[in-house]
Amino acid sequence: MTLQDCLDHCHILTDVMAQKLIEARSTHVPVFNVPHLVDATVLYDTARSLGIETVILPMSHFPNLSFSMRPIENFGAFDPKAGHAKPLPIGRDKETELF
Repeated sequence: MTLQDCLDHCHILTDVMAQKLIEARSTHVPVFNVPHLVDATVLYDTARSLGIETVILPMSHFPNLSFSMRPIENFGAFDPKAGHAKPLPIGRDKETELF
């Protein structure tokens, strides 16, 4: 497989996904992780180029905390001070239980 084969595959995938999104009259596209594999990346980019709203719902490693973003450029931009929970004091004499 050559680089050109990969590019051709991505172009075909983009055409097929665009056709499906248009036929379904999609208004929103949820992406359930930050796009990093070819199918999710092409879906995200195709939806954005068609003007369809995208919502990225990445996994969170923080208990009881979830994130969502519309453009990928917002990934990692959150205000940790915006939380409503009070800080939990951790005693030095106890073993820390994170989860």
